[in-house]
Amino acid sequence: NNPNPQRKGKGRQKRRAGLFKKASELSTLCGAESAVVVFSPREKPHSYGNPSVKTVVDRFFNPNRNPNSRNEAHQLQRAAQGDAIMYHRNQEVGRWEAQLKQEKERRKANENLRMTPQCHRWCPTNIDDLNYQQLDELKRSIMNFKQSFETKIQDATSLANSYAHGLDNTNIQGPSDQLFAEFCGNNAPLMVQGGSSNIPPTQFDGRFGTSNPR
Repeated sequence: NNPNPQRKGKGRQKRRAGLFKKASELSTLCGAESAVVVFSPREKPHSYGNPSVKTVVDRFFNPNRNPNSRNEAHQLQRAAQGDAIMYHRNQEVGRWEAQLKQEKERRKANENLRMTPQCHRWCPTNIDDLNYQQLDELKRSIMNFKQSFETKIQDATSLANSYAHGLDNTNIQGPSDQLFAEFCGNNAPLMVQGGSSNIPPTQFDGRFGTSNPR
């Protein structure tokens, strides 16, 4: 499969921009004069120079040449002024890039924290890697968890005490007690009808389960 030509072109542009950026940083930090010339696959030149490509190339091919003419001196002066402006701009760009990097790291940390399960948010695996803001958030999470845990313990204790107090004051009557009160709670014997009219009925004492003929 042949790669996409458009994608290859974008890749070359990124590499070329990265190369020019490194040359600019080298010139800014070290005060060096540099020139970079890059040719595309279609032989189209792309160049970067500080102070200019022509100045650096002329000095490369004529290292012993002194800039005696006013024109060359004026060019060097303008190049020095341009270097100063470029230096301050690069410093500002560096600060913005550092802030952007910090913001990306903070956003990534927040995203990871949001994707972390709830049970692991307040207790990370490695506390040494947390910054001040993350440690402060961890402290608040632990305090909230402690307060919630103490509240649940108090509610459970109150519920248990109420249940135990209710058992002490409640008279629970089961089916056996009801039968016992119905049949044996009074002194009335259980009468069983039987026999003829001239035979007296038999009386049973329900308390002992024995017959007492009268």
